[in-house]
Amino acid sequence: MRGRSILTAAFLLPVMWADGFAQGREVRGTVTRNGRALANVAVSVVPVDTAVPGSVDTVEIDQRELRFVPNIVAVGVGGSVMFRNSDPYLHNVYSPTGAQFTLGTYARGDTRLHRFETPGRYVVLCNVHPEMVAYVFVVSSPYHAITDSDGRFTVAGLPAGGYLVQVWLARGPPFEQIVSAAQVRNDRLRIEIGSDTGRPQ
Repeated sequence: MRGRSILTAAFLLPVMWADGFAQGREVRGTVTRNGRALANVAVSVVPVDTAVPGSVDTVEIDQRELRFVPNIVAVGVGGSVMFRNSDPYLHNVYSPTGAQFTLGTYARGDTRLHRFETPGRYVVLCNVHPEMVAYVFVVSSPYHAITDSDGRFTVAGLPAGGYLVQVWLARGPPFEQIVSAAQVRNDRLRIEIGSDTGRPQ
């Protein structure tokens, strides 16, 4: 996979695994850096012992009050984002990054759907209002979440086995850690990441 960065002992990311994780139920955790919670971070959990199912995600981003709401989402490869215009003026949706796309300009009440086939981080902009920006993280697993304001996340429905845990930030490559089936039997797994998270693009 292109653009990877392996997790190193210099960074701090505590992750708590729920009791049912090894049975394929859910994983809960908290993402922090230097003891501070990281909100709006995408966490993807990729099974390594079983086939990864295709994604049928469809999430919505609204263009409202000159903002993308929410401005950070995650979908699996093959998933879609529905862009809605709720403002009383024209908006546009395009991305100059990754597999670039443009959905044109459209009026209030209209929607545009885009399916994401290539993993990566997509910066989404409006060429009518350049101050508007959103991020779409396209991850290689349908098992993913965005951290809340306290850095917490829950990923449910996982199969048993080992996993590749990926953490995506607004800049730099994802951070990754292989988690074995033996490791997930622990009540708490701590993955330590360095403090200079990622490389500026």
